Amino acid sequence: SLRRSALNMLGRVGHGAGIPSLIQLATDNSASWIGEESGRALSQSGDPRARDFLRKEVTRTDISDATLAAVVRGLGGNEATGKDIDLLRSSFGTMTSDRARTAVLEVIGQRGTTTDTQWLLGVARNSQMSAETRRRALDLAARSTSGRTQTIALYDSMEDPSLKEALIRIYGQTNDRASVDKLISIAKSDSNYTLRRRAIASLSRTQDPRAREALQEITVR
Repeated sequence: SLRRSALNMLGRVGHGAGIPSLIQLATDNSASWIGEESGRALSQSGDPRARDFLRKEVTRTDISDATLAAVVRGLGGNEATGKDIDLLRSSFGTMTSDRARTAVLEVIGQRGTTTDTQWLLGVARNSQMSAETRRRALDLAARSTSGRTQTIALYDSMEDPSLKEALIRIYGQTNDRASVDKLISIAKSDSNYTLRRRAIASLSRTQDPRAREALQEITVR
């Protein structure tokens, strides 16, 4: 903890005097906790040298997952520019670490712009990504009103049952008219019995009168 505090203080030395040392430590120890903590300290600095270092680091494939994730969060923090966010998006597809990818998703999700939401939905549609990555993208996209609306159309195009379950959960949390209508449709006609049960469970928790009517219809079938 003492060494970690020393690294953090290096980034706060007046006039950026500690930045070159932090960069050297991060470069020489990229596979250890020292590299990770040095990168984190650099991410909290607005010094141009620190920002340039983070931009180069985020494209590397030979640093630890923890270090890369720390670099991503640093680059996308309070000092981030539009070009920094573009770099994170463009680097996302070549990242092999789920930890780093999750960090990118969270950085983009916190911004919440229309462009960010569309990008997240694109990740959710990408069958080349892991199911966990796609589920996280769905959850983050659904934080915005436009994202929640667009998830309605995604259900029928998804093949992975776990992703459909994630969408059912989102519809249940959203609880607007379109989401309830989709849950009713799933509960009545989805070919997957488990997903129908998930939709029924979500409908049972809503106060929408149409949900109660639909459940009654299903009961008497």
